[in-house]
Amino acid sequence: MTKKGAQKREGLTPDWLIRAGCRIFGLHKPTPERPYIDGLLDPCSNSKTSPNIPAQKLYDRSDDGLLPANSWEGFHVILNPPYESQMTWRFVNRAIDEVEARRVGGVLLILRNSTGTEYFQRLLPYPRVSLRQGEVLFKDYERTPIGFNIVVFCLAEDESMIASYNNFYKEFRHRGEISIPVDLPFLQSQTFKDLIQRLQAVSLRDHRDNWVQCNRCKRWRELPYDKIKEVLNMPEWFCSQLYEKGCKTRLSSKEKGAFRYSPHTAETNQCHDPQAVPANCSRASIESTKEEMKLQGSSHCNMLVLPVTRRNRDISANPESSRGSSVGLRRKRANGVVEEIVSVFQRPK
Repeated sequence: MTKKGAQKREGLTPDWLIRAGCRIFGLHKPTPERPYIDGLLDPCSNSKTSPNIPAQKLYDRSDDGLLPANSWEGFHVILNPPYESQMTWRFVNRAIDEVEARRVGGVLLILRNSTGTEYFQRLLPYPRVSLRQGEVLFKDYERTPIGFNIVVFCLAEDESMIASYNNFYKEFRHRGEISIPVDLPFLQSQTFKDLIQRLQAVSLRDHRDNWVQCNRCKRWRELPYDKIKEVLNMPEWFCSQLYEKGCKTRLSSKEKGAFRYSPHTAETNQCHDPQAVPANCSRASIESTKEEMKLQGSSHCNMLVLPVTRRNRDISANPESSRGSSVGLRRKRANGVVEEIVSVFQRPK
């Protein structure tokens, strides 16, 4: 409910989404001679006199774009329906029916990411992208509300379907996570296996950190993608293979930030511990033994080192909270010194 005196928010579609829809369906932008997008329909327009989406055909609330008399035929559609549940599913069903009956060339559908709704299940045959937080800032909002996740579907069934889906991928691949419809026969096909291998290669190259531990100084280094492929086949690796100064080369700011030390060991943060594990390492061999926990050049170890996770921050502050978790603590007394050793167990997937 809108507060008294406050302007009602309609969730006006941002301009970049409108431009993306035009490029997906091959529509031309407005010009001074033609101040609308030729071939485009907006069945949920905010206004006919000053529309947010300058479509050739407009239906506003007074028209009711759901009425059978208000035809969608012959147009492409950018549809950002009202987010009241009783209205959303009606517009979604109308869009699906129009596409599958091939009365429209395609629909770019903007919805809340309500995966549990029945209308969302009807949309499973169509590719979609879950936009990242902040990618969609509606014009009448100052900021994106927390938890307000948006998904964009591309519905197409005509002869230009493949071209529309290709354009959809190009427009949204950098703005969120794209999902495509699959079934069991496709999952069992060689085509799907080839797809997974290609995506894994892209993820390894562009979206993962690559770390290796020096066998001499026991410090972790981040390596470029082209270097990590060489290291994977090496029985040993040393800092000197990458840096002229070898193990004396300073850690980068990211390498320093990849470790977290418990509060009671702040004075020893300059030491290098072989058990410190980068938060996002793609390769980490961990053995929780007293010898490997020793610091370089030191005969004892009283440092607790944990990978950076919210769970482990809690454990650092309260070791008793680790019971039943994947990180267990055990304490040993040697010569009157309490040594805390981290045991990291990897759960089977």
